[in-house]
Amino acid sequence: MNSLIRNTFIFAAGLGLIISAAGCQSESGTGTLVGAGIGAAIGQAVGGDTESTAIGAGVGGAVGYGVGKHQENQRKQPSASAQQQNYNSAGGADSVEKTISFQNSNGSQSSVTLRYINGKWIGPQGETYSTLPTKAQIKAAYGS
Repeated sequence: MNSLIRNTFIFAAGLGLIISAAGCQSESGTGTLVGAGIGAAIGQAVGGDTESTAIGAGVGGAVGYGVGKHQENQRKQPSASAQQQNYNSAGGADSVEKTISFQNSNGSQSSVTLRYINGKWIGPQGETYSTLPTKAQIKAAYGS
């Protein structure tokens, strides 16, 4: 490939990265951009030609997108403490349910559903816990 075409390709790729950076407002977009940049640099260093740079940018962009999407998904999942602090517009606690499953001594499976109401976890028999009980605590109370 002659020098003019190679330089034009590199300029266009760089311009595309700059334009992409301006529009990145999410982890997946940022991950794609960073991954493509790192991949292009590695491709250029290893292969030393435009094709290697382009392949590196493509692979790096795909990996970066995956990492960024994973980070976005992790942020969207509420933690147990966030669920416990979830209040409705009337000022009372929203009902949050959590089901805990465990294996009984005879090998059968059991499940117990707890509800979080007004700052306490409440079991099916009306018992209360200040924090979400462990599987061992639930097994001790409900297991056979």
